[in-house]
Amino acid sequence: MKLYHFTHPAKLPSITECGLVPFTPDVEFMTMGNAVVWLTTGKDDSGWIRPKERRATARRLTVRIEPANKRLAHFATWLRKQRGSFIGGNGRPGRYGDLIAYLPAGAEMNWYVYFGTIPPSKIDGLT
Repeated sequence: MKLYHFTHPAKLPSITECGLVPFTPDVEFMTMGNAVVWLTTGKDDSGWIRPKERRATARRLTVRIEPANKRLAHFATWLRKQRGSFIGGNGRPGRYGDLIAYLPAGAEMNWYVYFGTIPPSKIDGLT
């Protein structure tokens, strides 16, 4: 499966050496506090949550992962399974719809999360 990851150019040397390493997003409730690598089927960064000025310098990496890989999850599908198990931005238990409303329109359908490090051998490079 071909997916994409957007990153800042300054991170490329580390990615070349270590791969894509999971992190916990600034908005922790998006992944219930789990560290993930964010991936997308979208070839552009229009669904990316980062501010536009940070997106302007982003580099797109092509990542190849087998769809059956147990560490790979379609974000919206995974999130539905977590229903009611996260704390929303207001400090109260969240619901799927609350989180989806926080995201750019339709973005959750293109997003995947990977629970682990993606080795450099699975990254085709800049496209």
